[in-house]
Amino acid sequence: MAHKDARIRTRIAEAKWSVNGVLDAAKISGGANGHADRHIYWLDELFHGGIVLPPHSSRDPAKPVSVLITGPPGGGKSTLALELCYRIATAMEDEVRDRPTIEALGPRPWQLLYVSVDTAANDIIHKAESFFPDAKEWFIAANPKSELAQTRIAVWGTNRIKEWGPLSKTVDEGLKWAAHLALGADFAKFEAQILKSDKVLSRWFTSPIARAAPQVLVIDSLNVLEAGQAGEFFQKFLLASKRTRMVVFVLDSAEQGRQFWEYACDIVIRLDHTASEEYYVRTLEIVKARGQSHVLGQHQLKIYSKSTADVAHPYCDEGLFIFPSIHYYLSLYKKSEASSQENIEKIGKDDSELSDAPKSLQNLHRMISGFPQGRCTAFVGSRGGHKSHLGYLYLLDRVMKRNNVGLVISLRDDELTARSTMERIMKQEQLSGKEPTFGDTLEVLYYHPGYITPEEFFHRMYLSVLRLKAKNRPISVLFNSLDQLSARFPLCARQQIFVPGIIECLTGEKITSIFIGVDEKDQPVEQYGLLPMADLILRFSPEQFSYSDYIATILQSESGADSRLLSTRGQHETIVVSVIRFAGGKKAGARGILELVDEKTDLNEVPYSQRGLHFTPITSFLTTDALSREKRT
Repeated sequence: MAHKDARIRTRIAEAKWSVNGVLDAAKISGGANGHADRHIYWLDELFHGGIVLPPHSSRDPAKPVSVLITGPPGGGKSTLALELCYRIATAMEDEVRDRPTIEALGPRPWQLLYVSVDTAANDIIHKAESFFPDAKEWFIAANPKSELAQTRIAVWGTNRIKEWGPLSKTVDEGLKWAAHLALGADFAKFEAQILKSDKVLSRWFTSPIARAAPQVLVIDSLNVLEAGQAGEFFQKFLLASKRTRMVVFVLDSAEQGRQFWEYACDIVIRLDHTASEEYYVRTLEIVKARGQSHVLGQHQLKIYSKSTADVAHPYCDEGLFIFPSIHYYLSLYKKSEASSQENIEKIGKDDSELSDAPKSLQNLHRMISGFPQGRCTAFVGSRGGHKSHLGYLYLLDRVMKRNNVGLVISLRDDELTARSTMERIMKQEQLSGKEPTFGDTLEVLYYHPGYITPEEFFHRMYLSVLRLKAKNRPISVLFNSLDQLSARFPLCARQQIFVPGIIECLTGEKITSIFIGVDEKDQPVEQYGLLPMADLILRFSPEQFSYSDYIATILQSESGADSRLLSTRGQHETIVVSVIRFAGGKKAGARGILELVDEKTDLNEVPYSQRGLHFTPITSFLTTDALSREKRT
C-alpha cells in the first residue's frame, strides 16, 4: 500500500529556551484546538514540517526525492549533508516519534551511505566527531566486503577509491556506476558490461555494499563530473531507484549562471556567505521545493562545534543552526481584520482595576485613560527623565498585581543590573502583591554588544515570547534603552524594518509593550521607526515653572504638601510628561509633572509625604502668564 504525505523530519537546528540558565527544548503550543505542542526544528519549519517523500511501496516504488545542496566553498555544504545523515539516523532510533510517521517512512531501521570523492572516510568521521559527541557510534568507515550497517551511516571516502585504481579514472567512472547500482538497479543487467570493460571497477560493483541500496544516499560532491555527463548521470539515479527514498547531492556552485542540477533536482538548498562590517555571515535559502510548500528568502546560518556551542549562543547546541529572517516572523503575524478591529477598540482602555496601584500610576492612567492594551507605547525624551523608572514600575505592577508575565528587553543593563534596579523600585515604591520569579514569570533578555544580526536578535526574543505564552497569561514587555541600538548593535540599527518588525510581532501576539528611547541630537528623528508605529507617544522633557505655580500644581494631588515649603525660590525645574499622540481618536496635549524622590532625598525639603515616583497632572488652574512662560521655556 502506498503511503501518503510521508515526511522526513530532519530535526536540524533544534531551538531551545533558557529557564534560569538551564536549556530546554523550545516548543510551539498546540493551542486551544487540542493539538500537541511541537518541538522547533528550524529546517523542518522552513519546509512546513519536513521534506515530503513521494508515495512509495515495495510493489510501486517511486523515484527518490533529490536534494541539491549548493553554494561556494566554505559555505557549510558538507556539514549540512553530514548532519542530515546524523539526524535521520538518530531519529530512526527515537521511539518517541509518532508511530504513523514511522510507518509512512517504511520499514525500520534505515541504511545510509555517504560517498565522498575528495576526503578520506576517517577524516569525514573525525569531522562529524567535532560536532556530535557520539559520532563514532553512528558513522562507520565502509568496508566494500561487508553489508551496510542498519541505522548507521556508512562512509566511503577517497581511501576506498584509491584501492580500486587510478583516482582520475575511478572517480569519474566509479562514482557514476557505483552510485547507480547502490540505488537498486538490476545488477545482472550491467554486470557483463562492467566485467568486460573494467575489471578494477567490477570488484566494487560486485561488493555487498554496492548491492545494499540505502534509503539515503549522499554524493559529495558532483564537481568531479564533466558538464556533459550531468544529465545522463542524473537520469540513471532516478531510473535505477527501488529502495532509496532520498538522494542528496553536494555541489560547489558556479560563479555565473545556473547549472543543470538546479533545474533537475526536486529540492535546491543554496548556502552562501557574505561579510557585513567585516562580520562573516552565512546564509541558507531554499530556492525551490518541488511538490511542497516552503519558506522563501535567505536565513542566517551558523555552525557550532562541540567546543563553541556552550558559549557561542545561549539558545542552541552543536551543529548547524538557522535563524529565520525577519520576514518569516512578520509572515506569522499578519493580523486579520477582526483582530485588528478588536485591538483598535481597546486603544486607550485599561481594563485592570488600579485602586491598589502606586499613586503615580493611578494619576497617569487618569490623564491618558490607560495604556493601550495589546499595543505599543513610546517613551521618548531627554536622558534623566525617569522614563526607565516609570516603565519598570508599570511592568512590575502588571506582573505583581494584574496576573501578567513580563519580559524586559535590555540593550544597556545586564540581567543582574536590571534585576537589582527592579528590586530597588519594588522597595522604594513599597509595592505589594506576589513578587515576580525572575527568570520565570519575569525574564530579562539582555544582549551583549557586538555584531548581532537582526535575525539572531529576533530569534531570542521570539523564543522568550513563546515560553511566556505557554503560561497562558497576558504578557507585558519593556524594551529599554533604544538609544543604545546604533552604538552597540550596528547591524540591527541598519535594518530599517528592525524596530517596526519587533513592534508588529509583539502586537500580533497582543502583547502590551513600552519602548524607551532618547530624543536627542545623536538619535534619529523617528527613533528607528518607533514613532510611526506607536499608538501612544509620551515625551519626557525638563521645564521650568515659577515656584508658586509648581507648588500649586502639587497641592492638587498631594494632601501632605506644605505650601510654605521653599517659598523663597523663584524658579523650579522639573520633568514634564506630554501626550504627543494617542491613536484611536483621542486628543493629545495632556501634560503632567513627573518627579522622583529617592533614598538620598530629605523629605523635609520636598512637597511630598513619601518616597518614590510622583506624577501630577497639570490642570487648568494655571494662570495665562504661567502657561506662556511654560511655552517659552
